[in-house]
Amino acid sequence: MRKAVLTIGRGTLPGVMSGNVSGKIPAAVGRQPGIAIPQLAELIGVSARTIERHLRKLQEQGQLRRVGGAKGGHWEVIGGQGE
Repeated sequence: MRKAVLTIGRGTLPGVMSGNVSGKIPAAVGRQPGIAIPQLAELIGVSARTIERHLRKLQEQGQLRRVGGAKGGHWEVIGGQGE
C-alpha cells in the first residue's frame, strides 16, 4: 500500500489512502484501539450513527472485534487492515 497522509474530517491518518467510511475505520482503530464512537465520528467526519452502522458491518464481516466492555474495552483489527 502506498504511504500518504489522509485528511479525514478534522483529523489525519498518516499512511492511509482515501477510501470509504468502512475503509477508514480499521485504519483509525488500528492507531487508537481505545477510540470512542463520538471521537471516531468526528475524526472521519460522519455521524456517530454512521460509525455504529459501519462498525456492526465490519464485525459481521470479521474485520473488527470488540474486546472488553463499552467503557473499558478496545477495538482489534483482524487481518492487519489497520496497520
